[in-house]
Amino acid sequence: MAAANTSSGDRAEAREAMDRGRVIFDFTCAEIRGDLEDRNPPIFLPRLQMAASPHVAIDMGGTLIKLAYTASCGDGGEGTELRFATFENHRLDDCFEIIRAEGLVPCKGASFATALNP
Repeated sequence: MAAANTSSGDRAEAREAMDRGRVIFDFTCAEIRGDLEDRNPPIFLPRLQMAASPHVAIDMGGTLIKLAYTASCGDGGEGTELRFATFENHRLDDCFEIIRAEGLVPCKGASFATALNP
């Protein structure tokens, strides 16, 4: 994910990138929230408004599943949090539970295989 600056040329480039299916986050004034000793503290993005549906990225590698997603800050204020979670590959069900609990993929009772592969 690339950071976008706030100049009009960069905003036009960001809009063009989004038209091509890429998402560009503006990390201007971003800050780590919570205790830095925590395993995965969220990053507050004050310039990113919560989209109708959250942005989700999953990397299923050799031994770990890495999940990154956007979520509302919950305090009713402006901005969005970029949150992270990691799971050992054999804990795939735990990863799916976070996805379900955070409402990242609308399942409505369907299995994750159906929701992820319609």
